[in-house]
Amino acid sequence: MWERLKSRSLSARKEQPHANLLRRTPNSADFGYTVDIRGRHQQALHHQPKQRNDCTATATNSRGRKAADAWKAATPSHLRLVFMARGTASIVVSDDSETAICPGIPASSAARCRHKMKMDIHIHTHNQQAWDQLVEAGNRWTVPITGDDVRRARNGDWQILLTPTRPVPRHWFPDLPGTATLCLAGGGGQQGPILAAAGADVTVLDASPRQLAQDRAVAERDGLGLETVEGDMADLAMFADAAFDLIVHPCSNCFAPDVRPVWRECARVLRPGGVLLAGFANPVRYIFDDERMENGSLAVRHSIPYSDLTALDESTRQSMIFDRQQPLEFGHTLEDQIGGQLDAGFVITGFYEDRYDDRSDPLSKHLPTFIATRAVK
Repeated sequence: MWERLKSRSLSARKEQPHANLLRRTPNSADFGYTVDIRGRHQQALHHQPKQRNDCTATATNSRGRKAADAWKAATPSHLRLVFMARGTASIVVSDDSETAICPGIPASSAARCRHKMKMDIHIHTHNQQAWDQLVEAGNRWTVPITGDDVRRARNGDWQILLTPTRPVPRHWFPDLPGTATLCLAGGGGQQGPILAAAGADVTVLDASPRQLAQDRAVAERDGLGLETVEGDMADLAMFADAAFDLIVHPCSNCFAPDVRPVWRECARVLRPGGVLLAGFANPVRYIFDDERMENGSLAVRHSIPYSDLTALDESTRQSMIFDRQQPLEFGHTLEDQIGGQLDAGFVITGFYEDRYDDRSDPLSKHLPTFIATRAVK
């Protein structure tokens, strides 16, 4: 697989006298949070109404300050415990894009509020930051095309990849001049500039600002007209219905927790007769133990559908994701990858498989593990 993610360690909290005020327990179904609040400490905290939008809590005495400190130490930065009035509390989940409030909790006894966070927002944020780091590291999929590539594309000599090595057949594309084209989760200065140089009217959407900066750099260097949009591949609300003739979606939906919304949004923004070209990983890539696979041993460990959030233990998430600053990944079933396109209203008219062409990937020695499809709305 490509990458892995961090899970915050709770071990440091064992020495905190008030750490029992909060128990944060990931749930395999929805990765929600379970919070226990003891009434006596809850009453020692209050939140001023005028500060409600600040998403902070203030302490009225030393006991309250200890309780607040315990919460702060035990909680990710996007969570805040807010006391709306004496005797009630709320959990506020916030980031740059959204704030959600869990209703007030009675303080008469230990109260439990389980807030089902919109984890897609936070997965999106983590992966956005991880891909920004991968640009800095010079990851293969972040290196822009050259000026020579652009010149050849302008002369009709071009190709792009949806999967690691096999170019997309030219007959899969409509005539590109003037074709409204969306490169979906396709930043990095690769597919978008090639298609723009070949005459398409290109919009590149990606989660990573640094990836989009690569596309803009190529466009400015070579005088290409393309638009870049920062966003989530599963939410294309910024685009009108039937806005595009072609969507090019290179291998990237492994970074989305649910792929079916991606297909539904593609169907919505494509015009009737529009074409969706998509690359994705065969889920077999996600069943093996990563550490053993890196050493050339293929040991089956995981099931499909796969999620870094639930399949990896805490120490593995730490070493594979946080320490390496890697994106969070998901292995989707073929029913969701292929059946999801059909259910969204597409007809699949093309299919091929691909693999890595080097010896660093043990699976590629045995079978192709990437798939590309051509689908028509």
